[in-house]
Amino acid sequence: MLHSDEAYYAPKSKRKCIANTSTSSSAAPCTSVTQLRTIVQDLDMNEIAQYFLQEEAAPYVVCDGIDVDVFNRYFGHENLPIPLRCVELLEGQLLIVEYPISAVHESTIHEFEYEFMHSCGDGRQFGKKGSTTCHRGGNPDKEADATYGPLRDTPGRTPPPVLNNGSNHEIQDWITLAVEVGRAQPWASLERAAIWWLEYPGIQYVLLIKVIERARAMSYCLYDILNYAHQNQLPAPVATQSFRNQANGAAINIALDNDGFCRFHQLRFYHLV
Repeated sequence: MLHSDEAYYAPKSKRKCIANTSTSSSAAPCTSVTQLRTIVQDLDMNEIAQYFLQEEAAPYVVCDGIDVDVFNRYFGHENLPIPLRCVELLEGQLLIVEYPISAVHESTIHEFEYEFMHSCGDGRQFGKKGSTTCHRGGNPDKEADATYGPLRDTPGRTPPPVLNNGSNHEIQDWITLAVEVGRAQPWASLERAAIWWLEYPGIQYVLLIKVIERARAMSYCLYDILNYAHQNQLPAPVATQSFRNQANGAAINIALDNDGFCRFHQLRFYHLV
């Protein structure tokens, strides 16, 4: 079995745009959305789904040599064979890190969302923004599994944060909590996603959750923007814990309370402070 920090390469016959000059100087980089679309359409999605049935499956390398612009333009379309939240662009490699989106993956998000919104006390003052695609100039676009932020009519909130170009965030793009859930996705990939979100204007917290098949074990790490002192370096989590049930026990329930799963400063979600 492959270690989760390694990477599995699709057969070369399927990797039609390889640009690893250390091994293949004749291979051309993937320079267009059309090329990338052809590569993805040629993938055997049943084969990839079977591959990710392994525990601790490594990321599946689709192809190399993709630049940020091509990546963003391709994944900016809807109804793709592989959604944006299933992939990562790492040093020019297109990686599939989670496929398909499993029932345990989605139920983990839904259970967290229920507990989180219940703990907030007033879901009408704090918005569920779903798996919104977000942009940071010069970086691959990102789609978290769940995002939350202030609403237009949140009483007493501060103005939206200012972007690098001097404009203000649109309310619908203003996110104070991003949640990333991985079943097959390895911790290293989740942590890179956390760094991406900690660079996103207005973010306050990033929550990573790793869950295994059938939700028999789960780990989480919560990161606070106030501890993000060094660019591209993940700070220590402000909360972290692992849970494991007996083999024949009930699935793990996610709970939010003052002493358990996670502690948040609620006013920072609403951006009142």
